[in-house]
Amino acid sequence: MPRGVNLYDEANLQQRLWTPAVLIPSVWLDASDLSTVTITSTGVSEWRHKTGNGVAVTNATTTKQPAYVASALNELGGIDFYADKALRYSASVTVRFACVVTKSRLSTWYSFHAHLDNTNGSSRIGGLRSAGNTGFHTDTSPGAVWEDGISKTVSTSGFSTITNPHIIGWNVPGARGNPASGVTIGNYDTGNNGGSGVEFETIALPYVPSTAQRQAIEGYLAWKWWGAANTLSADHPFLNRPPMIGD
Repeated sequence: MPRGVNLYDEANLQQRLWTPAVLIPSVWLDASDLSTVTITSTGVSEWRHKTGNGVAVTNATTTKQPAYVASALNELGGIDFYADKALRYSASVTVRFACVVTKSRLSTWYSFHAHLDNTNGSSRIGGLRSAGNTGFHTDTSPGAVWEDGISKTVSTSGFSTITNPHIIGWNVPGARGNPASGVTIGNYDTGNNGGSGVEFETIALPYVPSTAQRQAIEGYLAWKWWGAANTLSADHPFLNRPPMIGD
C-alpha cells in the first residue's frame, strides 16, 4: 500500500476494519481526527478522547501550548511538543498499557519527554523518555517495551532512530501511580521543563492486553499512519494486512 493512503478513511472498509474502540481504552487521542483537537492562534489548547469518555488533555497557558502540524505523517496531522510544551488531564485515570505513534525532534530526548505519564514526580506510569538519551527514564521504567511490535530491552538507551516515527508500546510498572492522579504529554510535570516529541496517536488501556490485542493495536496504527505495515517485523501477524473485526 503506497504512502498517502489511509485505509481508515475509506468508507467501504469502515465496517470491516478493526479499531481500538473494542478494547474500551481509558485514553485514546488521535491527532488526525480534527473533531477532537482545539487549535487556536497560539497552539493546541485541548486534545479530547476519541470516543468521548470525558478525558481531555488541555493547556490554557498559551506559551506552553504545543503546535499542530498538518500532514505530518501519511498526510495526517501530529502535535509537536517541542520545546517545553504540554497538555494535561488533572482527574484520575487508570493506565496499565499504552501505545503511541511518536518521534523526537532531536537525536536524543530534550530534557524529559512524556508520551503519557503522571503530572508530578511522586508517581509514574512508565511513559517518560530519558533526558539526553534515546530510551526511557529510570524513574519509573516501563515493565516491558515494544518498538514497532518488537520487544526491546527496557533501558535509557538503545533506541537509535528516534527522529523517525515509531510505534512505541509499554506495560505500566506496578511500582506506583495507578490510578494516575493526572496525566501529561510533553512537558513531564507542572514544575519542570521537557517535551521534545511529535505525538500522533495515543491509546491507553486500564488493563494489560493479550499479545493478540497488542498486535492488533500495532497493526491498526501501522496501516493508518504509514499506509502500510513495513515498520513491523517480518513475522508480525499484520505485516501484510490491517486487523479486521473478528481477528
